[in-house]
Amino acid sequence: MIVYLAAISLSLLCQTKGSERHDVQMIYNEIFRDYNKDLGPNTNQTAAINVQIIAQIFTIHAFDDKTGKFSVLAGFSISWTDDRLAWDPFVYGNVTRIHVPPQKVWTPTLFVGIPFDDVKGVASDVINVEYSDEGHAIWFITDLYHVTCGADIAYYPIDKQKCIMYVIPYNFGQNYNFSVPYDFVVITSFFENGIWSLLSAETKKMFDPIGNYVGMTVKFQRRPLFVLLIFLLPVNVIGVLNPFVFLLPPEPGERSCYGVTLMLAMAVFLSTVSEKLPSTSDPHIARVCLYLLFDLIMSGLIMLFTILGLKLHTKKDAPIPGWIQRVVVSCTKDRPSCTEHNIKRPKAPKWRHIQVQAIDEQLVKDKVHISDKNKIPNVDHRSCLKEDQCSDTTVERQSCAKCTGQSCSWRDVAKLFDRVCFGVFSCIQVCRFVTNTVDFLIYMNSDI
Repeated sequence: MIVYLAAISLSLLCQTKGSERHDVQMIYNEIFRDYNKDLGPNTNQTAAINVQIIAQIFTIHAFDDKTGKFSVLAGFSISWTDDRLAWDPFVYGNVTRIHVPPQKVWTPTLFVGIPFDDVKGVASDVINVEYSDEGHAIWFITDLYHVTCGADIAYYPIDKQKCIMYVIPYNFGQNYNFSVPYDFVVITSFFENGIWSLLSAETKKMFDPIGNYVGMTVKFQRRPLFVLLIFLLPVNVIGVLNPFVFLLPPEPGERSCYGVTLMLAMAVFLSTVSEKLPSTSDPHIARVCLYLLFDLIMSGLIMLFTILGLKLHTKKDAPIPGWIQRVVVSCTKDRPSCTEHNIKRPKAPKWRHIQVQAIDEQLVKDKVHISDKNKIPNVDHRSCLKEDQCSDTTVERQSCAKCTGQSCSWRDVAKLFDRVCFGVFSCIQVCRFVTNTVDFLIYMNSDI
């Protein structure tokens, strides 16, 4: 019994399949009997043809910021109504849909506006057109499209790009009336790109004096992590280390070696990564290029001021102008003073053989002898300066009181010069970093 029922079901299924194939063949014979694909789908050939477009994006294939080539894998669902291809499903075995090759039916002639290479049609001859029993056609096409897009790399490597792909009728003489039911692009099957991240995508109907067309706008942003870690972070580290050259001791020559090493490291690094930088300057040049040029100029200035500081450290014989002395004394917390080691002290008296006399009388004679011989003023040596803050020549010619009043050495001038240079260049680097960070944060939160 079971085998008998299975045989009957199989025979009925085969009859149904044969019936459907026969019905489809009859539909083809009927609707294509007097069909001319060169004529429009409307009865009134002068009326506008209503075409509906729904866009879908699958992935951002590539974007070349130097040439402006934008490659995107996208699809379009194009639909229209052709009353010549309608039928009664009850007459043809309840068949409600058929698929027809696009070469046999009328299809809208659309192409990609502003292509990068050759003019290319949007449609493909591979994918069939699906028709319903009411003559409503749906044609879903997909392809890898290459369009021209201007790159704005002012805020590289966090730059945002905006590219528009236009879907334009091949001949505006054919009057099309495009409609976009959704202002967004379908991204349910979107695959992320390793370099670019999709921000938004939308479709919009656009108008021209001789017709209308559809534009798909894609906004995307560069993923900056790789460039930040490999490129910008080392440059900022070198820029931060530059001002610390003024804190090194000048005597062994470490300052010159340190400054030259950092400057050469900056130059070599820039020459190495120059290929990674965008080479376009329209509409804007990359600000990171200006920042790198600024860092290179700062390294050169720091090296120049380092040489001037070393010159001051080794200067001894030339007199110091009075205004420089006043500036140094007023800007130094501890005023320069002499050292008791720089003042010529009387040598210890050599005790000689004395005849028998009173000890008190001999001590008095020695004191008087020493005072008359050296003629040194009675000074409190504890109030004098350190040894490295006054020159020997100054102390030899002046008293300690005079030195502590107004005078200073070229070493004091050089030390103040180093402190000022370190503070100024450090403030410049901090201001540059804060300004760049705020500028980038404002740009990241803005729209394009």
